[in-house]
Amino acid sequence: MSTNFYVVTNEAEDLHFGKSSNGWVFSLRIHPAQGINTLYDWMTVLATPGNTVCDESGRAVSVQELLNTVMIRKGARRPADEMFSTGRTQGEGSWDYCNYEFC
Repeated sequence: MSTNFYVVTNEAEDLHFGKSSNGWVFSLRIHPAQGINTLYDWMTVLATPGNTVCDESGRAVSVQELLNTVMIRKGARRPADEMFSTGRTQGEGSWDYCNYEFC
C-alpha cells in the first residue's frame, strides 16, 4: 500500500511532495526548477502561510503528520544500481530523493 502527498501553494500550484510505500523509505520528490532539492527546502515551502498539505484522496494532512511519515520510519532502500539508473539519491535520513515524476 502506498500514499502520495501534495503541497498546494498560495499560487494554487500542486507540488508532488512524495510517496510513502509500505516497506520502503519515503520517496521524496524534488523540484529543482522551484529550488526544492532537499527535505530542508521543503520545510520552507511547508512553513509558508497559506500552503496546505493533502494526500492523494484530498484528505488534509498536518505538516507534523507529514514530517512524521517521512522521518520516523523504517524501510529498505532501493539497490544502488536501481537508485543510479532511476535518478534517485539517498537522503540524509529515512528518505530517498527522486528527481522525476512518479505515481
